[in-house]
Amino acid sequence: MTSKARILLASLVLAGSGAALADMKVLTINVSALPYDLSPSKYDNSPSKYGNSISNYANSDSNYANSTSNYTNSSSNYANSRSGANRLIFDNTFVGYYVENGAGVTNFFSASGKRALYNPEDSSAVFTNTGRYAGALALNNSKSIVLALTPEGVKALLIR
Repeated sequence: MTSKARILLASLVLAGSGAALADMKVLTINVSALPYDLSPSKYDNSPSKYGNSISNYANSDSNYANSTSNYTNSSSNYANSRSGANRLIFDNTFVGYYVENGAGVTNFFSASGKRALYNPEDSSAVFTNTGRYAGALALNNSKSIVLALTPEGVKALLIR
């Protein structure tokens, strides 16, 4: 993620607390229409970069900071509920929640509380739990961060 986007996301998410200040909209995107800075063609956003890999412990499900066993990430945490502050909104519907893990990784959980996607530190890219490119965090016209997902990314979020 670019420094500017990381700063904006940091202002939305209080590191380690799971308390955010705003909903995040989810949009569907076509990868071929993405600017280079957000596309998987850019090495910083590529699944082949170790820092983005699911094999990197920082991004792994087995890392407690990313686990739903951690109350900060739990769907029982009010901040992550339908009425909470960490909501992901797709077509005006609650579809999940997001939590920054305190070490720079942002996790995206389905409405049922299962980890579906992650955004590694120092990348704007978002990946599925199998490590496939699923979209990007981007700024919309009103300078709000949105979760721009490929159809595969939307499927990963909605089916989990």
